[in-house]
Amino acid sequence: GEDIYTLDSAHAATNAMRKDVLAQMQDAVIAFDVDDHVVFMNPAAERQYGRAASDMLGRPRGDLFRERWADAARALHAREQLRTQGSCRAESVHVRADGREMHVECTVSLLKDAAHAPLGSLSVIRNIDDRVQVQAALARAAAAVTQRERQFATLVENSPDIFSRLDRDLRHLYVSPLVERYTGVPASGYIGRTTAEMGLIPEVQADYDRALNRVFASGEVGAMKFRLAGSGGRSWMFSSRLIPEFAAD
Repeated sequence: GEDIYTLDSAHAATNAMRKDVLAQMQDAVIAFDVDDHVVFMNPAAERQYGRAASDMLGRPRGDLFRERWADAARALHAREQLRTQGSCRAESVHVRADGREMHVECTVSLLKDAAHAPLGSLSVIRNIDDRVQVQAALARAAAAVTQRERQFATLVENSPDIFSRLDRDLRHLYVSPLVERYTGVPASGYIGRTTAEMGLIPEVQADYDRALNRVFASGEVGAMKFRLAGSGGRSWMFSSRLIPEFAAD
């Protein structure tokens, strides 16, 4: 990115505009000198860290916040990026002087003067607590779904009955592995296909489709019995319960 110069390195009108922009930013902006002392804080930074800029100027970074990283590798990568590229962006936890913790996304750029001599660094810091909470909630929900799927699989795949799920187009979404014992077709061969495409005899197919469509139309449990011819010339009589599965609405 472009070098950032100190306020005394440009025209006064430009400097005033920069001050106005920094003052209006919603993200916290903090500048540190080469010794890591605070030399600038915008109003958003004052609010975010609960400290007045007038009290913090000239004081070390540690008086404002401590930084905690998820792991040492992330901290090392950020420092290396800053050293080699002049800027870095990373997520970490900032612990305020009063002990309050916040998840932040921080963009740090090196500050240089007109002769490219180092002056310190500029940090633009965004509080991402809400984002982290949403991500954690999604992760918990995904873990709960995974657990329910494992429980479902354990139940149906050890049952003496065949379980299947079908969508409104009567295509298979799931079939328990036991189906292969009777039809000779692996469960994976049913996914995305209808029973008609799987070769169910027409008279049985017509009754089956009518029963399924009644369930979708009424939302009530259905039932039917049918004989299935399987591999090796054998056939079996099945009793099937058709249970509607409801969407959130």
